[in-house]
Amino acid sequence: MFVIKRPSIKEEIFFWGAIFSFITLVVFGLLYFSSLAATNVDKAKKSLQETNTRVGIVTDSLFKEMRFTVDTLTAIPQVAHITSANSPQAARALLIYEKITQANEDIGYLYSGYEDGSLLINDYTPPEGFYAPARPWYIAAIAKKPEQSFGLPYREAKTNEWLISQSKALTDTTGRITGVVSIDVSLARINNLLAENKEYSSQRTFLLDREGKLIIHPDEELIGHELPHITNQIKDRRGEGEFLYTENGDTRWAFFTPLEPVGWTVVTTVKRSEVIAPILITTFYYTLGVALVALILGGLQSRYLGKRLAEPLTRLGKRIAEIVEGRPKTGFEYNQSNHEIATIANHIEELTERALQRKANELQTILESSRDGILVTDNHGRVTYANSHYKEMWHLPLEPPLKADVHHLATMIAGQIAEPESFFARAKALNSSLNEDTDKLNLNDGRVFEWFSCPVMDEANMLEGRLWNFRDITTRKRAEESLFRMATTDHLTELYNRQYFEAELAQALSRTQRYSSKISLVMFDVDHFKAVNDTYGHDAGDRVLYELGRRATATLRGPDTLARWGGEEFVVIMPETIATEAGQMAERLRLKTAGKPFPGVGSITISLGVTSIHPSDNSNTVLKRLDNALYEAKRSGRNRVEVVGAHAPSISEP
Repeated sequence: MFVIKRPSIKEEIFFWGAIFSFITLVVFGLLYFSSLAATNVDKAKKSLQETNTRVGIVTDSLFKEMRFTVDTLTAIPQVAHITSANSPQAARALLIYEKITQANEDIGYLYSGYEDGSLLINDYTPPEGFYAPARPWYIAAIAKKPEQSFGLPYREAKTNEWLISQSKALTDTTGRITGVVSIDVSLARINNLLAENKEYSSQRTFLLDREGKLIIHPDEELIGHELPHITNQIKDRRGEGEFLYTENGDTRWAFFTPLEPVGWTVVTTVKRSEVIAPILITTFYYTLGVALVALILGGLQSRYLGKRLAEPLTRLGKRIAEIVEGRPKTGFEYNQSNHEIATIANHIEELTERALQRKANELQTILESSRDGILVTDNHGRVTYANSHYKEMWHLPLEPPLKADVHHLATMIAGQIAEPESFFARAKALNSSLNEDTDKLNLNDGRVFEWFSCPVMDEANMLEGRLWNFRDITTRKRAEESLFRMATTDHLTELYNRQYFEAELAQALSRTQRYSSKISLVMFDVDHFKAVNDTYGHDAGDRVLYELGRRATATLRGPDTLARWGGEEFVVIMPETIATEAGQMAERLRLKTAGKPFPGVGSITISLGVTSIHPSDNSNTVLKRLDNALYEAKRSGRNRVEVVGAHAPSISEP
C-alpha cells in the first residue's frame, strides 16, 4: 500500500518558505522590471530631449551673437561704405574684423567681398581665380537683401572645409549694394559641441533647415541633402515630439525640437535596442537568480532569522536616510545581528557617506571653477556658501570661508555699488519670494555685473533660501558701447551721423502722429563753404565744421538732437517746440556763428531753414519742406533764417 510521507516541520518550512519567497520575488521582480523599463525609456527620452535643449541653447546663442555682429558691422560706415578690398579705408575695417574675431573664439572667418571680386580678410590668401560674387555666401546675402542670410552650409574655397555662413549685403548711403559681409563658423566645431556628453554610443544629433535639408550632421556627405524618413515624420507636426523609424535594419527613436525664430529643427536619434537591451539582460539574470534565492530563503524562515536579518536591514535603511538627510545617527549597533549582515551594513553606511562626500566635492569643484560669483543664503539671512570667484569679484578675503549674515555682507560690498539702496531694496523684496529675477548692476570702479537670483527649494518644495549669481560683463558692455558709438557718430564733428538722425526722425514722426507732439526741425549749412576749402584748404574747412558743431551744441538745449546731415549741412530735432520758437533758436545760432570769427578763417555765416512736423508728414515730405526752407534762405541772400510751417513764413536778415 502506497503511503504518502508527510514532510517534517523543517522540510515544510523550507518548502513553503521557498514557494512564498519565489512568488514574492517574482511579483517584486515584475514590478521592478516594469518600473525599470519605464525608467530606462524615460531616461532615454529625457536624455535626448535634454540634448536637443542643450543643442538649441548653444546653437541659438552662437548664431544670435553672429547675427547681432553682422547687423552691427553693416551699420558701421567704415565697413558699409567700402567698395573694394583695395580701398584706402580697408585697413580700418580689417582692424575692426581682427578685434571682433579675437573677442569671439567661435568665429572661424570674418570677411567681406565686393562687386569687383576682391575679398577683405585677415591672415588669408584667396586661391587663384577667386571671385567673391560667385561664392555661395555672397549669392545668398544678395538674394536675402535687406535681411540676413544665415545657416548657409558651404565648402571653403581652399581647404574644402565645411563652414556655416551668416552674411548680409552692404549698401552705401544711396542704398546701392557695395558688397557682402560674412561670418563663418566651422562645422567641425559645431559637431564637436553636438557630440559632447553623449549618453548612448549610437546617439546622433543633427540640424535641419526650414526646407528639411541638413545643415549640420556628423556625416558631412549628407550636408545639403534631405532625409525623407525624417522630414516626412515632422513636416506637419507642431512643437517638439518623437517618433520611431527604421534605418539600415535598426529601429531608432528620434526626438525633434524646433528652434525659433530661425525655423531650424534639431533632431537626436538613438537605437532602440541600445535602450532596451540592458533591461532584457538584467531581466534574464534576475530570473535565474530568483530560483536560486528562493531555495536559499526557504531554509531561513524563522523568528530567529527574522530578528537576525530583518531588523538590521530595517535599521540600515533608517541609517541611510539619516546620512542622506544629514541628521545625527541613532544609537543602534549591529552586535545582535548576523556578522555578515552587520559588516555589510557598516560597509553600506561607509560607502553612502563616501558617495555623498564625493558628490559634494564634485559640486564644490564645479562651483569653484565657475567664472561667475555664486552666493547662497538661507531663510534666516545667513550666508551658507560663497565661491572663490564671488569673493574675488567683491574684493573679499579668500580665507577663511565666508561666514556672515546678509546684513553684514551688505555693509562689506555696499561701498562698491553705484546705487546700493535700489539694489538692496530689490534684494530684500526677493528674499521671501518664489520669483526669479535678473538685472545689471553698475559698480563705482566702472565694472558692470549681470546678476540672476532664484529660490532654493527643499525636498518638500518649501522655500529654503536663495541663490545669487553674479557675472562680470564689463568687457562685453564696453564692446557694445564702442560699436554703438562707431555706428552712430560722425567721425569729423563727433556729432550724431545721418543714420542715427534718420532713426530719431522716425520716432519723432511716430510721436507726432500718435500724440500730436509739437516737434520742429532745423537744417543749416555754411555759406560759401567751397570758397573756404579753396582758399584755406580742406583741413581748415574741417576745423570750421568741427567748431560750428561745437557752437551749435552749446546753443541748443539738452533734449535737442544735433547731427551732421552731410558735407557742410547739419540738422536738428527740437522736441516740444513749435516752428516760431525753433526759428528764434535758429536766429540765436546764426548770430552766434557770425558774431565770432573762426580761427584761421575769419568770419563765417550760415543759412538756416526751419519747419515743424505735421501729423500727416512722413520723412520724405518733412525733409523736402525743410530743404526748401534752407534753399529759400540761400536764394534770398544767405546768412538768414527761413521758417516754413508756422502760420506765416518768417525771414530774419543780418
